Parts: sequence; C-alpha cells; structure tokens
Amino acid sequence: MATQQQVSIRRLTNPTLQEHQRVLAILLGAFAGDVEIAAMTGGKASLEPAFFRLQFELSLTYGEVYVAGTGGSIDAVALIFAPGQDFVVDENTNFQPSHDFVSKLTPEMQQWWIMHLRPKFAELTNISLGSAEARKAAYYIRIIAAHPEKQRRGLARKLMETFMQKADGGKKKMCLETSTDAMVRVFYKFGFKVRGTKNFGSALGGFPLFCMVREPRPALAVAN
Repeated sequence: MATQQQVSIRRLTNPTLQEHQRVLAILLGAFAGDVEIAAMTGGKASLEPAFFRLQFELSLTYGEVYVAGTGGSIDAVALIFAPGQDFVVDENTNFQPSHDFVSKLTPEMQQWWIMHLRPKFAELTNISLGSAEARKAAYYIRIIAAHPEKQRRGLARKLMETFMQKADGGKKKMCLETSTDAMVRVFYKFGFKVRGTKNFGSALGGFPLFCMVREPRPALAVAN
C-alpha cells in the first residue's frame, strides 16, 4: 500500500534558476484566465510571466517566499510580507519603468496603474485596515497558490496554517486580497472576514477586490 508523502515547507532566499522557473510556472498555471491578472496586464497574456516575475522579485527582496511540496518538489508557493515588511517601499518601488514588465506596458496601461489602480488600492487598504501602516503591522499574504495539477492536496492549506501559527503566536493580524467570491469562501474557512471591497475599472471590464482580515487567535491551553 502506498504511503502518503509528508508535505515539506521551506523558505526560498536565493532560488536557483530551476526553482525560479518552477515558481513562475505555478503562478502562471494557478492564475490562468484570471480576470484581475488580465486587467493588470492589459489583456496581454504575453506579459503575465513578467508580471509574476515582478511579484516574485519584490517578495524575495522586501518580503518572504515560501514553497511547499512532497519529496523535495515545489508544488505550491506563497509570497508574503511579515510584520515590518511591505511590498510598497516607496512610490516607485514596484513600478520602475526599467523593469521588464513595466517597460512593456502601453503608455495607457502605465497611466492606469498610476492614476487608477494605485489610488483605488490605497482606498481599499484604508477602508479595511485604517492605513498602510496597519497592513505593514500584519502578515500580508500577497499571493498563495498551488500548481493546477497539485491542487486539492492540502499544499496551500499547509502554507496558510504555517502563517496562521506565526500570526497567532505573535498576536498579529493577517490580511490579503482576492477578486472572486469562490476564494472569499475559501479564506473565510481560515477565519478571514471581508473588511472592504472596491471595484476596479479597466478596458477589459474591471474586477472587484475584496480585502479580508483575520484576527489573531489565542493559543489553545494544554491540559496537564
């Protein structure tokens, strides 16, 4: 009888080229056809690898990247910013014109990022958490995903539970955003609640973004 392999979780700090490519493959597969990603790339699927590469690089530099899998494989990934870290270091950190993704956006899309997406995102943060500083004080999950062929195996759940333990141990909130009702229901099961919603317009029809927050929970007492 085959035995179930144990899921291992580790942090990536200096990924190899192979690990880098695997993480990008997971993100591209998990978000294939996603309306939010389509809006952010101007509907150009050819820009999605550069978009996810930017998210990955920001997380490696300013946040943390964790991966999960069995037998040494990488089948799920989480891009997270722990308390004191933030993906918005300054106004230009995540929108450098020289970056591969940004440089390939049309001038209209660059304006959309600057004049629409950023202000709306700031409004959502303020509505849901009170300020960007409050987000910085929490565990902020930027992206959590499993490869489509490895979903429903508890990999993303293991990653989420790891961060929940960290947050509860440090009495810190957790927060994230999602654009679908289905994912709202998934995160609700982990104790997240919708604190704010904003509708983002785009040439492709736009998308809603739900900001969800999870309050820290006390550790269970162990009976002697």
